[in-house]
Amino acid sequence: MILSGYFFKKSASIHDILIYVYKKIKGLYLPFCKWVLLFILLHNFLLRFGIGNDIYSIQDQVFCMLKSCVTFVGTEPVLVGFWFIKALFTACIALCVMFYIIDKMKMNEVIIPIILVFLLSLQLLLEWNNKTYKGMFYGALFLYIGYVYHKIIKMNCKVTWFFICVCFFVVLILSQCYNNINNTEMLLVDKTTIFPFILTGTLGSIMILMVSQKICACHFVIRDALCFIGDNTMIILALHYVIIIIWKNYISSFILNVYLQNFTGCIMGVIFPILLIFIYKSLRNKVFRIFDI
Repeated sequence: MILSGYFFKKSASIHDILIYVYKKIKGLYLPFCKWVLLFILLHNFLLRFGIGNDIYSIQDQVFCMLKSCVTFVGTEPVLVGFWFIKALFTACIALCVMFYIIDKMKMNEVIIPIILVFLLSLQLLLEWNNKTYKGMFYGALFLYIGYVYHKIIKMNCKVTWFFICVCFFVVLILSQCYNNINNTEMLLVDKTTIFPFILTGTLGSIMILMVSQKICACHFVIRDALCFIGDNTMIILALHYVIIIIWKNYISSFILNVYLQNFTGCIMGVIFPILLIFIYKSLRNKVFRIFDI
């Protein structure tokens, strides 16, 4: 969210907002539908590998397809991470509209995070546990934080290891506020951890961005590898859970430690999609050369 906010640009007119919405539909909603539809069709096949529960009939598949595309909610358990796409989509639209309204009213943009924090606090205090609105409010807040961070960086502020270490230890201390690890997930944050989560989410993300800036300035091979992974984030997000389940059920059984199983599974959840992309691109290039396309 913060990284998306880093590249966020305000819309000066309704026409700009419509263009922005079109780009988000093309970049987020349509890929969401593509992957959801694919995994709905693969649902019964994946059951053979212990992924999923009930067998889908044709009517079930059609219903799930319509439900996912209309409500923007993934019905497949393997796409557990796709909640992020909807949250990012709604947050981008909300922040775009808020900036437009604030500019037209000639108000200071600092009012935006105040409004968002108020809405989040009100929702949590009233125990109105609507994940769509929570994702939108939190997402818009972190988008704004990324937007502000970019403005600060453009002022030629130097990234120092001292500030990186400060961020690390503050996050480490604040993380002790969480009694339940689930409270570190954006859609599950409760009223006791809303402010620690905002601080840890902000400082942790800024710390990662600063470390990345340091690494990319020195190690071009690592930079290119990270950029390649970043360019294929959607594919990794779509495939990583399936790969983790298959890895844990069929390959990593010799690893007795559960935490080590989960760790290696997460690593494989990134490596295997990247390998599949390399294989696909190499085969595609060979086919193009054969047919001289």
